[in-house]
Amino acid sequence: AVVQNGTSLHFAAPDLKGDWVMVATAARRCFLRSWESFFASEAIREDRDIVLAVVRQDWQALAFVAEHLKADREILQIATRCCGLALELASDSIKADCDV
Repeated sequence: AVVQNGTSLHFAAPDLKGDWVMVATAARRCFLRSWESFFASEAIREDRDIVLAVVRQDWQALAFVAEHLKADREILQIATRCCGLALELASDSIKADCDV
C-alpha cells in the first residue's frame, strides 16, 4: 500500500512503522505531504537518516521531527536552501548560526 500512497503508513502495524525500508518507501510516495501522520512514530521522528531524506523532499516536514534534529546543522541547511522560512522551525540554539 505504501508503494502506491505513502500516507497509508499511518494505518500500518506499529512494527512496520519502525521499518526503515517501509518508511523510506512511504516518504517517496507521500503525495499529500501528510507529514504529521507520517511522523506518528517516535522512532521515525528521531531517525536522522529518515528525516534527512524527507526534508530533502519537503522542508515543511521539519515541523514534525524530533526537537534535537531541529538543531542539526545539515538538516537545517537542506531545509533553508529549499525555503528560508524553514528557519522558523529550527531550534533556538541554531537560529543564530550564520552558516545555516
